[in-house]
Amino acid sequence: SGVIPGYALGSLSNLEYLYLDSNNLVGPLPANLAQAGKSKIKELWVQSNALSGTVPATYERFDKLTDFFIDDNRLTGALTPNLCGPEINADFFNLIPDDAEEKNYCDHIACPAGSVGAEGVYPCSSCVGGDAAKLQNPYLGLRGACLHLTQRDALITLYEATSGNRSWTGDGDWDEFAAAFSGEGWTGGNDSVDESKMICALSGVSCDGHRNVIGISLRNRNLEGSIPWEIGLGLPFLEVLDLSDNYLTGYLPSDLRWTALTKLDISGNQIRG
Repeated sequence: SGVIPGYALGSLSNLEYLYLDSNNLVGPLPANLAQAGKSKIKELWVQSNALSGTVPATYERFDKLTDFFIDDNRLTGALTPNLCGPEINADFFNLIPDDAEEKNYCDHIACPAGSVGAEGVYPCSSCVGGDAAKLQNPYLGLRGACLHLTQRDALITLYEATSGNRSWTGDGDWDEFAAAFSGEGWTGGNDSVDESKMICALSGVSCDGHRNVIGISLRNRNLEGSIPWEIGLGLPFLEVLDLSDNYLTGYLPSDLRWTALTKLDISGNQIRG
């Protein structure tokens, strides 16, 4: 876990193979990993972490690169075209004719925002909704299925991710909410009005006049676990988040950048980042 020590690794002039996949890494892809005159990396695997930010333009210096995997992270933006080419991750294009119009060499590094791939790379399928779909699917290299998170999804995930081995203190309405809406528990049909009323009535939750969640205050409620990334994409109107004086651990998810946060209090926990 932690961040990638870009300068230290980039200073290794004979480094050719770097495998950092599935290591709970956070923070950006460091630009100084690709230092002038020292960029000999042939294979760079950083997939399946929680890296954020963009792919540095300095990675064009990796002129010997043949394998480059960045899917299943929190990376945004677009890949610089000079980084994409037929020599990188070439196996993904073995079955495509050389003259195929659909060939996009950047897709075999990572599917673009607003699209998804079984492995996060070619072949990529666009998410339904066009540009609007990019708001809920803003990351490069999304795997599996397109995301469509609702307020209910985000709040239930928050509850389940922070229940741990302890029971939340205070009002038990969150227990009832999770039981009613989790999985097959909800038997009230698709009445979004009733759902939003129940959400806005939850202890510690405040909503605006349109029943958008704008505040969550769960100070000293015995929360244990880590803050789930889903609240970043599922609660875009969130302005206040107070989770202070609990038993939370892990890293602060970079996905909170997609909210409207003006106040964040996570003091009294063991959260890093």
